[in-house]
Amino acid sequence: MKNILFIDLTLFYGGGQKFISNIFSSTLNAENYHFIVSNEKLYNDLGTANKLLVTSNEGYSGLIKLINKYIAKNDISTVLLNGNRPIYFAPFIRANHIIAYRHTSNNAFSGLKKYIGGIVLNMAFLWCDKVVLLYNKAIEEIWQKRKVVVINNGILFDDKGLHQTAGDNEHLTICCISRLDPDKGISWLIDQFSAAFATNPNVILKIAGDGNMRSFLEEKIEKLPVKIELLGFVTDVHSLLLSSDLFILPSKYESFPLSILEAMGHSLPVIATDTGGVTEMVKNGENGFVIPFDDNEILKEKMLYIINNKAERLLMGANSYRLMSNFSIDKCVSRLEELVK
Repeated sequence: MKNILFIDLTLFYGGGQKFISNIFSSTLNAENYHFIVSNEKLYNDLGTANKLLVTSNEGYSGLIKLINKYIAKNDISTVLLNGNRPIYFAPFIRANHIIAYRHTSNNAFSGLKKYIGGIVLNMAFLWCDKVVLLYNKAIEEIWQKRKVVVINNGILFDDKGLHQTAGDNEHLTICCISRLDPDKGISWLIDQFSAAFATNPNVILKIAGDGNMRSFLEEKIEKLPVKIELLGFVTDVHSLLLSSDLFILPSKYESFPLSILEAMGHSLPVIATDTGGVTEMVKNGENGFVIPFDDNEILKEKMLYIINNKAERLLMGANSYRLMSNFSIDKCVSRLEELVK
């Protein structure tokens, strides 16, 4: 395998950065992987000397020079641009092959930014050999459809089973893992959880993640008659999911969220909004429910249904685990490395 350079310029640690970490930890060709990243946690997680941490202080022209210098020095054959920010640099990258790896959708933006951003990205794709998307519905946003390859996200999958154990505990736990940003629907989830379980002290909502809405949400929660915990950034996601009974992702916009796959790998039923590639993971009525964003009654109804029906909850959890086998990280790595040969 020839050398491949992953470029990720996202400052925060999210699904796109976890994707890189998972890919690197699962490949059998680690010596051929190189990284230029902007997030310090991702940089530290990558157990290789073939990496470079860059900051916004470099400036666009300085960053482009740095990238091209790295490519020449390390005999890079293929550059993978992970996320929108590096994709914009495609016309200026000097490599034999360029792959754009897109984790978001135009629907994540609004107004002029949505349309101008879509045009600029599609112009950048002219300099790319392939455009990787995470789910099938995103293909409609790409002009040059012949370049498109769909590779679903994958996670480390334990075929021995990570089965749910929380259901017999005194309290039932609803879990959400998300950034605390306005378009993630966390405030909406908190409101509907409070409305649904105000008279049931045995149900708790745990929200893992951080973001610019944290102070607002903390003040909001203090006034509510229900048990809600804001956990902040959680490193031990495994233990959190293993002790949960239901996973909810209430986002207005998502792409192909790893958090849903992680919940499925822990035998949890899932309630998620109909956005991005969610319907390719969550089968309505089989391993959870796909609901419209901001529909108060349906969110309350589905939460109550799963929490109040243990047999159905466990069956949906088992179905989640079975469906999870379609999304192993090994399959993702195999398809990616086939693409860069």
